[in-house]
Amino acid sequence: MHARARNPCLYGKNNADSLMTLSMGALGTGAVILVFVLLASAVLFRNLFGKEETVLIKDGTPAGTATVSAIVCSDLIAIEPKPLPLPMAADGKMAMLGLGGERLIFYTSTKACPFGIGLSDAAAMAAIEQIEQFCGRPLLRQTKVI
Repeated sequence: MHARARNPCLYGKNNADSLMTLSMGALGTGAVILVFVLLASAVLFRNLFGKEETVLIKDGTPAGTATVSAIVCSDLIAIEPKPLPLPMAADGKMAMLGLGGERLIFYTSTKACPFGIGLSDAAAMAAIEQIEQFCGRPLLRQTKVI
C-alpha cells in the first residue's frame, strides 16, 4: 500500500489559514478584473460620446470666442499629415482603442497640436484643404520619409 501524502492546507488546524489565503487571492483577482472593466468602460464611453474639436479663428474675430483648443489663423504656421501607425506598434494599438493616432499636427508659433483621430488619408487631406481655404494661405507641410 502506498501512503498518501496529506496536504496540510486542506486538513487539520491549517484549514482556516488556507481559506484566508484563497479569499485574499480571490479578492486580488476581483480587484484586477474591476480595474480592467473600469478602464474598458472609460475607453468605450470616450469613443462613443466624446468628440475631438479644434476651433480655428480668423484674424479680427471678437474677443471671448476663443476656447482652450482655439487656434488663430495668423498663429498657424503649418499642418503636417502623419502616416497611419503600424497596427502591431504601440501607437497602432492605442489608435485602435481611440486613444491616439492623430493624423494631423497643427504647428503654431507656440505649440504643436495633434488632431484627427481616425481620419483616413483622403479625409486628412480634405481637412487640410478646408483649413487652407478658411485661413486663405497654403499650410501643408510634407514629412520626409527616410
